[in-house]
Amino acid sequence: MLHARILNDFLTVEPRYPDDAWAGDFIVNWQPPNPSPLKRIRPLLREQINKQLAHFSLKRVGHKGFPMDQIVNEVMRDMGTFANDTTNVCHAELAGVRTLLTRSPWPTV
Repeated sequence: MLHARILNDFLTVEPRYPDDAWAGDFIVNWQPPNPSPLKRIRPLLREQINKQLAHFSLKRVGHKGFPMDQIVNEVMRDMGTFANDTTNVCHAELAGVRTLLTRSPWPTV
C-alpha cells in the first residue's frame, strides 16, 4: 500500500519540498494523470491508505481492506506512461521497469 501511495504521488503531486522527486523532474512538460491512479478507484483512497499506514487514527478500527487488484492496475498503467515516454531522461535506465510492466500475469497479493 505504501508503495502504491508513493508512486501515486511521484506521478501526480508536484514536490512539496526541494528534495522531493516527481515525474516532472524526468519528463519535460509531464502531464500528471488526472484523476490520479488512486482517485480513479475511490476519491478518498489515498487518505484511507494514509490513515492505515501512517496515522494514529481511530479510523483504523474496523477497516475492511483495499481493492489491491485495482490499485496495482491503475498505478502500473500510469507508471507505464512514465516509463515508455521516450523523452524521459532516464528512458534507457527504465528498460527493466518496462519489462516488469509487460509481465503477464502480474501477481497480486
